[in-house]
Amino acid sequence: MAIEYTWKINNVWKEPKGSTEPTEDTESVDVELTDFIQSVSITITGTEGNISRDYEIDAQLYHDPTSSYTNFTDVTTEKLIEWSKAALTQPVIDNIEAQLKIQIEEAANDNFVAWSN
Repeated sequence: MAIEYTWKINNVWKEPKGSTEPTEDTESVDVELTDFIQSVSITITGTEGNISRDYEIDAQLYHDPTSSYTNFTDVTTEKLIEWSKAALTQPVIDNIEAQLKIQIEEAANDNFVAWSN
């Protein structure tokens, strides 16, 4: 069975300004915006069979002056996940998924059984 990974947005942090991403050559610049989403709190869940494990992380978002600004009221969950994945980068996502895979494999092989009366 393959592990299924799902992303859930827990909350977002809004600011009245955004900042551009700093680079080796430039510093971050603040930009006045309306309800800019500065960061996104996410739970990534790995599920295989009846075993699930969660990983919580925050994705820091930056304003890109070369693309159009999306008003807060027009932001969708799908867009937040897309932006978060881009902000985290694929190597970080691969590492999170590898950690979840290890946790699921360990849980499948442990001898603890939930007790209920």
